[in-house]
Amino acid sequence: VAQQLLRKDFCVVQSLLSREVASEALNLAKKLSFKRLVKELEVCYLGRDIGSEKVAWLPAEDPRSQVTTPLESCDRMLSKLASGLSLECSNLGFLPDGRSDGLVRLPCRSKADRQEMLREQEKLNARLVRDGRI
Repeated sequence: VAQQLLRKDFCVVQSLLSREVASEALNLAKKLSFKRLVKELEVCYLGRDIGSEKVAWLPAEDPRSQVTTPLESCDRMLSKLASGLSLECSNLGFLPDGRSDGLVRLPCRSKADRQEMLREQEKLNARLVRDGRI
């Protein structure tokens, strides 16, 4: 993973969940409250090939708590991956200060869904920064 980050500046990681667990995680994800990220930050979080995606932030993960859902299991796996990468961070050119909350990314279901997400997309402003949301 660290080598891919060094070479490409991004990395796609495939989970090794069973089909049933992955399906349950997707069903749980679809029930989340979705929105579009602030336009100025979409590329930072989603990459350059942004289509009609919507996102939802997962609640902050407590590593001491028991995982109870497949979606929490996915989030825990990312925490473990991030923890393992911390050993390689000096090679990557930064020092980690933890990880952000998990971000679920799904395609919009329809053109109407995409239009609704665009209408509700927040604009970058000082309040978002002051409140720690950016």
